[in-house]
Amino acid sequence: MSFVVSTVENLVSSLAKLVPAVLSDLLGMAARPVVLLGQAGIAADTAASFASGGILTGLLGTISAALVGVGLFALCGPKCTPLEFLVAAPYLADGLAQLPQILLPLGGAAVPLGAYPTCRTGATAPLQILLATWAMLHALGVHNSWPRWLTSRIPAAVAALFLRFTALRLLGGDGAAAVCLLALAATSAVYCVTPRALWEALGRLVRRAFEAARALLSSAYLVLERLLPHVRAAAVWLLTRPPLVALYEHALKPLAQLLDRRVLPWLLPSCTAGVALSCGLGFASFAAADPSLCSATSRGAHLGGLAFCGVGAALSSLVLATRAAGLTIGAPADPLRSPLFAIALAALSRGLAAPWSAARFAWRQLMRALRPVLEHLVWPLLRRLCEAIGQLFRLAVELPLLSIPLTVASNVLLLKLAREHSGWIYARAAPAGHSLLGQLLGLHAVSLREAVGSDAAFALLLMGSLQVGTFFVVHSSLRAVRQALRRASTGAELSAAELQGIAAAMSDPRQCGRCGFGPVDHRGCDSLRTHHGEVATARGGGGGHISNACPRCGWFTPSLREWPAWDGLYQTEEGRGVLRRRAWSEAAVLVRASSKALVVPYAALQFGAKLGLPAALSSALAFTYLLPWMFENLKSFSALVDPPTYRERWGGRLRRRQGAAAVEGEDDHCAASRRAASSLAGAAIEPDEALANILGAAPERLFISAGEVCPVCLDAFPDECATIAASHSGAEAAHALAALDPAVVGLRCGHALHVECAEAAVRVAELRHVRCPLCREPVTLAGSASARAFS
Repeated sequence: MSFVVSTVENLVSSLAKLVPAVLSDLLGMAARPVVLLGQAGIAADTAASFASGGILTGLLGTISAALVGVGLFALCGPKCTPLEFLVAAPYLADGLAQLPQILLPLGGAAVPLGAYPTCRTGATAPLQILLATWAMLHALGVHNSWPRWLTSRIPAAVAALFLRFTALRLLGGDGAAAVCLLALAATSAVYCVTPRALWEALGRLVRRAFEAARALLSSAYLVLERLLPHVRAAAVWLLTRPPLVALYEHALKPLAQLLDRRVLPWLLPSCTAGVALSCGLGFASFAAADPSLCSATSRGAHLGGLAFCGVGAALSSLVLATRAAGLTIGAPADPLRSPLFAIALAALSRGLAAPWSAARFAWRQLMRALRPVLEHLVWPLLRRLCEAIGQLFRLAVELPLLSIPLTVASNVLLLKLAREHSGWIYARAAPAGHSLLGQLLGLHAVSLREAVGSDAAFALLLMGSLQVGTFFVVHSSLRAVRQALRRASTGAELSAAELQGIAAAMSDPRQCGRCGFGPVDHRGCDSLRTHHGEVATARGGGGGHISNACPRCGWFTPSLREWPAWDGLYQTEEGRGVLRRRAWSEAAVLVRASSKALVVPYAALQFGAKLGLPAALSSALAFTYLLPWMFENLKSFSALVDPPTYRERWGGRLRRRQGAAAVEGEDDHCAASRRAASSLAGAAIEPDEALANILGAAPERLFISAGEVCPVCLDAFPDECATIAASHSGAEAAHALAALDPAVVGLRCGHALHVECAEAAVRVAELRHVRCPLCREPVTLAGSASARAFS
């Protein structure tokens, strides 16, 4: 049983039917009166072509009807009342003729032979009736406004007819899409037949219910507000009793520290290692099973999902175990300092991300091949077609007596030629098209259910795809860091002094907001989006792909103004160290998030199989975690790989943060005015609340060594910071750091910032919480809960 796969397949197939049907009906509505002529025996073949539906036929009919209408009004004058009445009458007659079949109990599912042909969705017939009635009343001089209760129910009635007819006739009345459309149609029908007073009464009832709930909650809050001080005082009195204090100091606190430092960091790596082992065993057993038990495509999907999940889990175990080892020894690890580890991790990440890289390469090659065709063939052809249509309308205005018969004769001739030669065209074009698609893309008439096989295989493929995407991002980040460090170590990159000399000769030097690449001269056009991704062609067949992203790390912003001002701090040894540790922390945070999207759904599938639950139920449990995970982490992933560096979003303006402390009349102690915090994924909490959360932190461990620099401004901390971190902890360390000049604050993750840098971090943060600029961990209370569950 594959409930999820069947539902997705039904929704996709229904959408593929619904979109062309709606387009053909809307485009063909202007030519619907021709169907009346066909029923009267006049131009029956032409009428049958328009009645059969089709986007091209509908577009031809719309243009022809517009040309005829423009010619008639040019011939008779724009204020010819009889002409308006005569033009509207056929549309009204056609809509009324379609209405009986649309109102049939079965929605016209079984149309009797010789019945009047209707539109495909049933939406245009009520629209024709309404518009034609209004036009005829206007032609007769009746300008009475519609009643207020009718103006809101007419669209609801049209929607009910359209949804019901579409669900029963077009979609067959089966499947999730048809059920949803029928439910919406029933809701619209109930709204149409019920009086407005009922809905007003329901609205008042809902408002009263909300008011009662708010009053109840307010009363409960007031009671708690009165009781909370007494409860807090009683709890403080109880917890400060000597036995409980001794129990906490000598038993609970050491146990919590032991779990936090020695056990919990290894929990997730152990789980991912177990998933890797289970996927390997499952892959071996499934590969050795009888191939005749399932189709070849379903077997391949299941094996592919197990393979990608297993490899992703193994690689996640390596990253998370390295991070856990660093936390266990009491200091954050810097494994990218080892070239061997960096090369191995980058190679493994690239190998796992190979499908994503191949898909991106194929897409770029396809766009590169199609762009000349679009630029030199399709767009000029459309431009000429629009010019020709404009000439036809000009002819209809100037020579209506010639334009009207010419339009009618052209329609008859074109449709006759299409009917006579459609079989020949299809017989030669269809096999070539199917062969081309089959050779290039391997597409066949295989449904999603046949390709995937089951909900479990679909869930495994989705989890494997998330692992592939995650390690593609990890590989991109590691490649940028390795390139910067390798060029600096081999001497292929200019020294900091040489780069400063080049920047001094520029009028407005800039640097990459992610890796510090630069200097780049800011002059000329500010827009980086205009030519980004285009293909530059040169004489003799040369050329290349234009990229306005950072050539080192791929960081891209639509405007060069968003590139921060050059300061050269990332070209120093301290800056490269911060860049290296930041890249490792990005990789660890992303892998930790994606591993939870692997461990939890896989555990749901395994537990469902062990307990004998239906496969659809266990797969649904897996999807109930995957969908919120994707919603939770999409913005976090984009914020980590594309940090909002130097971006100011207040008032919708993009302003470079430069000299912020000087603007506010404050002293610049730590160069926070030169560099705002980068790579911070935001806060829906107020800035004051976020800053209070940061300044109120009292971490038990502080990762400050001698010569440590602030990860925001890259200025060295005072020498006393290392001594305080080694000899103090908790609130004592927080007070001691705050007393330094300049003041320093320890974040909840254990890293330190200058207080002014923390304020800059809060100012550029967005969304829901502030992350540490170095390790990317949430450092405000708002983001810690969701981060533990999902990211």
